Amino acid sequence: MREARKEIARIEKQLQRLSEKADRLHEEMATRASDHQAMMTLAADLRAVADQVVDLEEAWLAAADIAG
Repeated sequence: MREARKEIARIEKQLQRLSEKADRLHEEMATRASDHQAMMTLAADLRAVADQVVDLEEAWLAAADIAG
């Protein structure tokens, strides 16, 4: 159970970093809204972040189940 709690803490830190990255991407999207090429790249980056969040949330749930 101790390892599961450590894993939860690690995942929560990663989720926080990804949330901050998503915020930065949204800010950049707002400033570069007229640059279609940049918007496509930023949107792809944002989708990648969202995919990572989903994976980490699943891992968090599994670790939380183990930790009880």
